[in-house]
Amino acid sequence: MGLIDDIAMKSGCEYVSELKYHPERYRAHEVLSALPVESYNEREWCEAVAYLVDAEASCEDREACKHRLLEYFS
Repeated sequence: MGLIDDIAMKSGCEYVSELKYHPERYRAHEVLSALPVESYNEREWCEAVAYLVDAEASCEDREACKHRLLEYFS
């Protein structure tokens, strides 16, 4: 499992796409806050930002990606 799958599963989503289209329904912010950035590589963080936020994140580091996702789920 990857970062996006872990966030979705731990947030109570049945499908990953629910995080993207209905993020307010899930506790993704809380789940993401508890995840250590070191648990996933930079590519996974960038893919999560690209998929969920619809933004290019290839030049950002893991901390910046996590911050961007936390803002998205706020």
